[in-house]
Amino acid sequence: MIGGCRIRQVEDGATTLFWKDPGLVDVSFGVRYARLFDPAVNKLSTVTKMFSLGWEPNGEAWVRHRRLFA
Repeated sequence: MIGGCRIRQVEDGATTLFWKDPGLVDVSFGVRYARLFDPAVNKLSTVTKMFSLGWEPNGEAWVRHRRLFA
């Protein structure tokens, strides 16, 4: 644990689904952050794929079907 949070190692991220696999608190990011997940285009992307698309605020990893606060 670091700072009260459990750490989950994802190896190279090639087989870990970013939104679907359990995260730090044994619940997937898709469940915990449903408002980000629901409009997401890349729902079945791996951690490696999301990283390659770009984590920055305007990166392709965050492409949505609709505006987040529409």
